[in-house]
Amino acid sequence: MHLVEAWALSLGRTLAQARAEGREDRALLELLERLGAEGLLGKVVVGDAGFLYPEVAR
Repeated sequence: MHLVEAWALSLGRTLAQARAEGREDRALLELLERLGAEGLLGKVVVGDAGFLYPEVAR
């Protein structure tokens, strides 16, 4: 099983995880939507390999 996760560095904890099922980009987008990440528009977000996907970076 492959997972993507949202990690809170300052808390040292995972906020949420989602099963990737072979499509990390889609799983990560769905996870960010569930967390209410729309408020991050225009902000700088640090991420790992998941943020190499153009759809996620937008």
